[in-house]
Amino acid sequence: MQRILLFLFLFSLLACNVEKDKPSKPVVAVSILPQKYLVSSIADTLLDVLVMVPPGASPATWEASPAQMRSLDHALAYFQIGHIGFE
Repeated sequence: MQRILLFLFLFSLLACNVEKDKPSKPVVAVSILPQKYLVSSIADTLLDVLVMVPPGASPATWEASPAQMRSLDHALAYFQIGHIGFE
């Protein structure tokens, strides 16, 4: 009886796993904000552009958060500029 209850409990946990909706457009990541303007100008509305270094932050001292690294993992491409420290 306990095995059946355990099985039902584990099955219900796995069944409740809801997948997050994937973005409708492909995501491309860039280092800094001016690159976003350039990529957005070229791609128009075909791509979503993710900027790694937020406005006002120094690329020399900025470090990516774990959430940003997860977002970067879902990007199709990453366009870096020069040799900024975090790249």
